[in-house]
Amino acid sequence: MGSKSSKAPKPPDPKATARLQAQMNIDTALAQNAINRTNQVTDDGAIIYTETGKQKVGGRDIPIYTATTTLSDAQKRIKNEADAAKYNLANAASYLSGRINKEPFKVDEEVEARLFDLGNKRLAPRLAEARRQAETDAANRGLRLGSDAYDRLMRQVGENENDAYNQHALTSRAEAYAEADRDHARDLNYTTALLSGSQVSQPSFVSNTPQAGVDGVPLAQMVDNAYQNQFAAHQQEQAQNDARLGSLLSLAGTAIAYSDKRLKEDIHKVGETSDDLGIYSYRYKGGGPLRLGLIAQEVEKAKPEAVVKGPGGFKMVDYRKALRLGERVRTA
Repeated sequence: MGSKSSKAPKPPDPKATARLQAQMNIDTALAQNAINRTNQVTDDGAIIYTETGKQKVGGRDIPIYTATTTLSDAQKRIKNEADAAKYNLANAASYLSGRINKEPFKVDEEVEARLFDLGNKRLAPRLAEARRQAETDAANRGLRLGSDAYDRLMRQVGENENDAYNQHALTSRAEAYAEADRDHARDLNYTTALLSGSQVSQPSFVSNTPQAGVDGVPLAQMVDNAYQNQFAAHQQEQAQNDARLGSLLSLAGTAIAYSDKRLKEDIHKVGETSDDLGIYSYRYKGGGPLRLGLIAQEVEKAKPEAVVKGPGGFKMVDYRKALRLGERVRTA
């Protein structure tokens, strides 16, 4: 025997909850996208969003949108002119870079010779004057042509001339190298400047379109909370039924008690036994505390052997028979 109660709630299926949560996340993302997919129309043109296809996401067909930019007539002309200018700059850069590739850096010998000749026109007269002065000095000192002293003096003049010409040749080569380096660097700089030319100006569109936020639905948490609440309610009902059963068992200790409906008031059904007998709360019409028990008229219909008549014709219930206390339960 026992008092009936509802079954414990079935725990939520985690896979089903996850699938539903994923679908709700997709719905949230679609709502977010729809709210923020704002067409823009300005004096410079327009940006329009249009649906151009579908894609499968989470087993669902999700629309694909394309943002199309349309320029005003004035902006189209500006872009065409800018594109033409960029094309010309690119061609110029291609030509220069090709020339640099075909003509690697080198010192032009003709330039070097030209620089040497230019310098020599000034250096040679100075060296000739220095030689005449040395010869005049030798004559004033009485150094005879062919003497050791004269030869030493002229040898020194010759060495000075040779050093001067060597230095002049090195200087001319350095200048030729510097000129070649400037020409090479110039082509490189021109090419770099052309490649980094001005970019096409983008037309002006709204950059601060309001962005709305759509919070996702915490479905998994909501499902778990609902299950926990249902389980707590089930546990509370179990506790109440256990208390009622305890009251009935205590009442059964008296074996036979008045349970005639005619003697009771404030009757409310609060549960059932395992064999569908109603359990009621009530008070005797003569007063007294709230009690729990069976109704004799109901018990008599189901188990007439558990009901007897007492003094005054009022019906009494043998709770041991009504609740089948002491019976052995046979199992297969």
